[in-house]
Amino acid sequence: MRYLPSGKVQVAVLLICVCALYAQALRFNFVHFDEDELIIDRQSFLQSIENVPKAFTTDTAYPFGRSVFYRPVQTLSFMVDAHIAGERPLWYHGMNIALHAMGALLVLAVLRALSFGPWAALGGALAFAAHPALVPAVAWVPGRNDILAAIPLLASFWFFIRYTHTQKRWYLFAHALFWIIALGAKEYAVVLPLVAYAYVVLVRRWHWRTAFTLSEGIVWVGGWILYAIARTLALAHVQTLSFGEAILSVLRSGGAFLEYITKAVVPVRLALMPTGDPTNMIIGGVLALGALITIIVFRKKTQLAQFGFVWFVLFLLPSLVTNEPTARQVFFENRLYMPMVGIMIAALSLVRLLPRKPLMIARGALVVVAVFFAFHTVQRLPAFKDSETYWTLAAAQSPGLARAQDGLGTEFFRKRNVGQALFLHQRALALHPEAKRVWNNIGSVYLFMHNIPAAQDAFAKEIERNPGFPPAYHNLAITLLFQGKEAGAEQLWRQALAINPWYSFAHQGLALLTAQTGRIDEAREHILFLERAGVALLPELIPIRDALFPSPTLSPAPTL
Repeated sequence: MRYLPSGKVQVAVLLICVCALYAQALRFNFVHFDEDELIIDRQSFLQSIENVPKAFTTDTAYPFGRSVFYRPVQTLSFMVDAHIAGERPLWYHGMNIALHAMGALLVLAVLRALSFGPWAALGGALAFAAHPALVPAVAWVPGRNDILAAIPLLASFWFFIRYTHTQKRWYLFAHALFWIIALGAKEYAVVLPLVAYAYVVLVRRWHWRTAFTLSEGIVWVGGWILYAIARTLALAHVQTLSFGEAILSVLRSGGAFLEYITKAVVPVRLALMPTGDPTNMIIGGVLALGALITIIVFRKKTQLAQFGFVWFVLFLLPSLVTNEPTARQVFFENRLYMPMVGIMIAALSLVRLLPRKPLMIARGALVVVAVFFAFHTVQRLPAFKDSETYWTLAAAQSPGLARAQDGLGTEFFRKRNVGQALFLHQRALALHPEAKRVWNNIGSVYLFMHNIPAAQDAFAKEIERNPGFPPAYHNLAITLLFQGKEAGAEQLWRQALAINPWYSFAHQGLALLTAQTGRIDEAREHILFLERAGVALLPELIPIRDALFPSPTLSPAPTL
């Protein structure tokens, strides 16, 4: 009698494999790519329980910057981490590994719900867990947003499958609840209703006109409206792409789409900051054509494979939306996390079509593939061990990408190697003369060198190229303070607040300046904002705060 692994055995095998593969990541540090903006600089905000409601009403960079992303679930996860561990990276990496293990278990559950056998489902889940293209989602702390979206999405889809089989309303309610959670994690969750519709048409083979009921329509349309309202209110001060601009962005990213296909199926040309690999695009085109021919030839036997391909396309397309210019576009591999499940569904369903003897050979090949994936994953992981390793490799892999050269320059500046930092920032400008934030980084180097005129000129050039970037105004204000031009600095801070009313560095500067010039009422307003936003005050502001608010309980409510 052939042995079939029990559910407990499958869970144990998955957990052991995930922990064994990613255990070394527990020793990793931050790579300082988005961690500063999302975690390190926001510690005082993240550690305050009072700020939990703000996660649902602000963008991901509040209160230090401005972002086009509305992801309250990500912010809440960082709040939990910060409350428990502060800035210690061990906990953050451990949380990522735990979330990835949960994601792999849910992939197993979905594959079983799609009628794959125990061995096939376990093999698919193991291949998913070990896939080297998903390493950035686990080893890079901010990459967790893809896992945070995938977990509720997979749970929601599992409940939807159960609902279609039983028609029990509580399954539909659970489906809606987890989908709403996923919408707060990442934008591509909006396509889940389309995936669910494809499931009932292709897999359950319901007629396309009667594939969903009024109840499901109300749930899906209501979820879309609720998400649109919440996102619009939270990003009211941010310029986002219109629907038409988003569609054009996706159309311009056709090469990246083909590249993602290659990385999902043949993950051998991976990069930290992929910018376009012609070889990967060609391979992706061949793979897409092969899949299309297979579906056409065996269209009556490949409904599940067709559904897997639809899953891959629908969850990937939103990730191709970008407002970055072509020279700065980077299509990160962690975005494959949720689409990858579709590849697993399609691959397993196609293997199942083989006759018995070739089927045994295919199963053996799948074992070899899984081992290769695991080996490649273990090899890739050290790239994320610290910022120096990450940025050195990113710049080497993408020598023509200004962002990679600029990031390596910032890493050298962090280590106070100002000569090399300045050289790399200038190389980034040579690659992309209109690159945003590079002149600001050059100005920071000059400011550290006490070359105030050069710093002032660099910050002014950043404002000219990137007028919606508050840090450039703040840094230029600092250079004016060095020259005793307080009025000019004050004007720049007010300009920064006009761009982003939540920009805390401008509030810090104005609080100190207005207090020093006797404008106590305005100083009080700025300090109140900083206190209520959970921002740590400058040491110079603490005695001013204590003098203005001797009793914290008497502080009036904020008006944010």
